[in-house]
Amino acid sequence: MKLTTNLFKQILLLIADRMEKEKDYLSELDRAVGDGDHGVTMSIGWQAIKEKLKEFDNQSQCGDISKAVGITFLSAVGSSVGPLY
Repeated sequence: MKLTTNLFKQILLLIADRMEKEKDYLSELDRAVGDGDHGVTMSIGWQAIKEKLKEFDNQSQCGDISKAVGITFLSAVGSSVGPLY
């Protein structure tokens, strides 16, 4: 299977949907070792990514999308950890 721009965008949208679905669970896990905001942070970042993906068409390059995703997440949450995920 070839990774097309459309497929790459669909994968990212599925991840965003999953992060939204699991945000409470992620926060619960984070409360055991941190401040308990990881799920909320991931939700905010991935919702911003969903909006950003609307700007890319099927002629866009996956590398350009990846760069935009990282910058978008960082801008949305103000944390350097999110883009690493």
